[in-house]
Amino acid sequence: MAKLSKTPVKISELFGVHSTVSIRTFVNDGNPNIPDVNTNFVFRKDFLQTVLAFLRAPHGDALWVQGPTGSGKTEGILQVAARLNWPVSVINCSGSTDLEEEIGLITLVVENGQTKSVFQEGAFLQ
Repeated sequence: MAKLSKTPVKISELFGVHSTVSIRTFVNDGNPNIPDVNTNFVFRKDFLQTVLAFLRAPHGDALWVQGPTGSGKTEGILQVAARLNWPVSVINCSGSTDLEEEIGLITLVVENGQTKSVFQEGAFLQ
């Protein structure tokens, strides 16, 4: 499990916005799912405030991010995660997304000449 850093970092240093507030990040343990920081990414103030407020007090809820294609929803979340050293898996969904495939399904595999049914985890479980 990821460990929180002992020393808080100023939000202004992490995100390039004016703020006097500090936040603790996770310790970067070399997890390959921690996104790379894009130093050219510019955060929209309202987006960043909403995401950080949610992370501060999620109250057991999920965060819904919406907007038109190409507006920076995914990249915004990835860049918050990158700066907090938070591992992320991206799962793109649409109206044609099959929930069974995303959770997992039973498939047939051949092992040592024998056909077996095995559960194959989908993206949600991975």
